[in-house]
Amino acid sequence: MLHLHQGAWTIFFSHTRFLTLHDYFYSSPASQVTTTTPFTKEIPTCSAQSSLIAFDDIISTTSISGVLVPNGYNRLNWQNVLVVNGINYYTPNTGYTTGVVSPPYLIFNGYGNPMAITNMATIINGFLFDKQGLILVPSVAFRDHSSTSNSLSSDWILYIQGWYYEENPFHALRMEKTLEVIIQKDLNQNRIKMFTADGKKREDVCIDGLNQEMCIRTDDDGHIKNSFTMTNQEIELFRQSGGYDDKILFQVSVLNRNLQAIGDIYLCDDHGITFMSDIDDTIRMMNVTSLIQTLINIFSREFKAVSGMADIYRYWERKYNATFTYLTGSPDQLYPFLKEFLDREHFPSGSTYMEHFKWRNANFLAYFMQSSGVKKIDILHMFLQNTYHRLFVLIGDIFQRDPDNYASIYAQYPNRIARIFIRKYKDDDNGQQRLETVFKDIPRTKWATFETGDDLPKDIYM
Repeated sequence: MLHLHQGAWTIFFSHTRFLTLHDYFYSSPASQVTTTTPFTKEIPTCSAQSSLIAFDDIISTTSISGVLVPNGYNRLNWQNVLVVNGINYYTPNTGYTTGVVSPPYLIFNGYGNPMAITNMATIINGFLFDKQGLILVPSVAFRDHSSTSNSLSSDWILYIQGWYYEENPFHALRMEKTLEVIIQKDLNQNRIKMFTADGKKREDVCIDGLNQEMCIRTDDDGHIKNSFTMTNQEIELFRQSGGYDDKILFQVSVLNRNLQAIGDIYLCDDHGITFMSDIDDTIRMMNVTSLIQTLINIFSREFKAVSGMADIYRYWERKYNATFTYLTGSPDQLYPFLKEFLDREHFPSGSTYMEHFKWRNANFLAYFMQSSGVKKIDILHMFLQNTYHRLFVLIGDIFQRDPDNYASIYAQYPNRIARIFIRKYKDDDNGQQRLETVFKDIPRTKWATFETGDDLPKDIYM
């Protein structure tokens, strides 16, 4: 067994021939034995910063030759390392006793060849790259309306969205060099590593924890996408109690890897009210009209909330027993940092929908200059089409296409949109004129503007 710490390192083993112990069994001198301490059968306890490798998934052998540990095993490089199962070697007067060679496995090199183990982590320009991971973005479940019956469905359709990735040091280094020239600020290396990671395409992952197990394959971008049906009785078994968010939890794991993640699926029933909120420059300061400021805010600064927004959102959540959904053109590669922000500022939890940056066909500077709205429209349609009577409040900002998107949605579902709130600066007269034009077919009582959360009404119907 090995008890190894994370990070970048190489272990070189002393030049001790395992076979000298075998020779000593036949009364030959064991001159190269460097220790007389017997192996123990106790399994060591790992600290939180380390992991235990027990070699118990390598094909066992009772042969003196052992089994070569393959390169890549547990993401390590293995040089001349073999593993042998518990063979009963008896070596009198050395401290070793019968049956203690392995508890239960031992690595060795029987011929005294140089033996070393190296972490496969790569350090480039101060970045440590040693990680594959899973990101599960909170998703949603709707009632199953596939039946033509008008009665309330007893089944639910659940959606899963996530990403299986591996850090890419070359993309990260290239991006770091570019950002150093453009923004000339200290960079958040963790955000750069996540944004520049590669999706693990066509990999098998398994969804479990919901009374059923299913395995699917990631797409060409490493995305995990799936939908499946559960009965209302099954939903009740897994429904998380407490709080205002109605959700269930599930687990995704990668086949043949010790890699798992827990995800949320929020239940969105036919009745009730949902607040659909944009993120950038609506609840999080981003300055999307300036490319340089956007890059600084994403890759250098701590995320900052728009004043008062978390307070009013939590108030609405309590007052209306509401659910929340977040829409953003930001890349899902950075979802872990968005979640940190939402949790830190105490925004209500909810399903989240993001864009995805593809390195193979896009320049990252062009990506952050674009004004995305197509996916937001699609998500809004999905929620409205899958809930028959639920009302929606749409919240966004004037700095990109939120007003146009919300006006389009209102034209199609006027009775389902309770209110529209658009963030703008109070002295922005041009912005006000734009809204008057875009919302000309929407009753004036249906929409309003705000600059901070303190400007929003506690009663959305006033």
